[in-house]
Amino acid sequence: MVDAQVKEAKQANDVIDARSALTAIAYRDPGFHGSEFDDSLAFASDMEGLWDVFDGEKERPETEWNKEYWDHINASLMGNFCKERIDLLKKVGKKVYPRSAKSEVRPHTPSSHQTYGTGQRTRVHRPMQGRRVGQNEMPSAAWMIGGAAVLLLGCVTVGVTKTLIATAVVAGGAVLLNNQRRR
Repeated sequence: MVDAQVKEAKQANDVIDARSALTAIAYRDPGFHGSEFDDSLAFASDMEGLWDVFDGEKERPETEWNKEYWDHINASLMGNFCKERIDLLKKVGKKVYPRSAKSEVRPHTPSSHQTYGTGQRTRVHRPMQGRRVGQNEMPSAAWMIGGAAVLLLGCVTVGVTKTLIATAVVAGGAVLLNNQRRR
């Protein structure tokens, strides 16, 4: 199944959006147990400018493979989108995020849920303890690495001043949302 954002990015010939959508798919399935990443990558693979030449970053030894290293590799795809990095991301993902039995995930009790929002997009907040990262959530390290990559990319493409203003607006909004969720 090809991701809708990848389809839109290809139609608009937007390489940045395509890379971003592909890294988001990887976050949703870090162990690459489904086919969405491969299907979407195959769909977008002929986009002009999608692929970079591998920058030669040295692979860490397997004893150092962990979630933070996986996050680093995935975030690095934005600036160096290449087959070598994707292959490494898959190898690390399969080791760090093995297919696990459903019994390993603690079920959620209705009393631990807090609903917020209005209309069709009502969301349910569930405490993180005992949970795996869900489809629309990213680990903190991933947010920081992704944020740094986006900030750097923004500075290069639209200029430092505009990027800093946009970053301040987004960060302020994130703080407000986070404060609202805690209530």
